[in-house]
Amino acid sequence: MNYIHLTIEERACISKFKEMKMSLREMARILNRNVSTISRELKRNLDRL
Repeated sequence: MNYIHLTIEERACISKFKEMKMSLREMARILNRNVSTISRELKRNLDRL
């Protein structure tokens, strides 16, 4: 299975979406990513966001 890392731009978007209280599903839809990818990113970097 291939995994494409999130770009800096995608990470910035996720951070902004989190501030906007957007749902994980909505973030995933906008970024065309799997919900689990968004969830994992938020858990991994929760202290930085």
